[in-house]
Amino acid sequence: MGFFDIYGTPRTVSSAKGKATTKSMLEEGISNQRRILNGEKLTNQKGDPIRSWFNKSKFSPMIGIYSLFDGKSVEVKQGNEKQQLDDFEKYMKEGEFDRYIDIVDKKRTASKNK
Repeated sequence: MGFFDIYGTPRTVSSAKGKATTKSMLEEGISNQRRILNGEKLTNQKGDPIRSWFNKSKFSPMIGIYSLFDGKSVEVKQGNEKQQLDDFEKYMKEGEFDRYIDIVDKKRTASKNK
């Protein structure tokens, strides 16, 4: 009897939750950004700090490693970050950013297929 007889043959390992959709990753990012704006220090699975989407009067939402606005940003007035995040979530739910989400989704799919 060999190793594979005891433990089974190699197979693809997937998480129990399944793969997160691009939109659900953006929704989770919004939730994390709220927590960051409230002063929490968040880390990713590797233990690295999660960066704020607000940096030097610029708003740059991210989905994983991908910039939603393809490396571009929107201006934000200091002190208006929470309102801007609320507005961003509202318009995201209304579908205003669907074409951007689709682009990121295609990039994520392409990188998985490499």
